[in-house]
Amino acid sequence: MINQRRFERLMRKVIVWYGNDRKQMTGSLTKNISAGGLLIEVKEKVDKDSVLNLEVKLPGKKDIMKLQARVVRAEDQAGGSRLLGMEYTVIDQNHREAITNYIQDNMKSVSG
Repeated sequence: MINQRRFERLMRKVIVWYGNDRKQMTGSLTKNISAGGLLIEVKEKVDKDSVLNLEVKLPGKKDIMKLQARVVRAEDQAGGSRLLGMEYTVIDQNHREAITNYIQDNMKSVSG
C-alpha cells in the first residue's frame, strides 16, 4: 500500500485545545501530529466535516498556535470516546513550519 500522506506524522502527545467557540475550549492531547493535521481523542460526539478551532502548544515553545481544522475522520472507541482525525483549514505558514521543524527534530532524536 502506498502512503498517500503529504506530511510526515509524529506519534507524540502535544497539548491541544479544541472547540467551536474560542471562549469555551476543551483540552486534549494529540495521538499524532503533522504539518497537515492531527489526531486526538475526545469524550463528546463530534461529527465528520465539523470545523473546530484549535489551540496547539508545542513542547518547548511559549507561543500557542491558533488554527482551524475540519474533522476528516471520526471513529467511536471503546468506553464512549471518539478519535478525530483533523486536517488544518486555517494555518499560518509560520505555524506550519514550526510544526514541521518540531516533527523533524523529534524524528532525529528517535532515529539517531
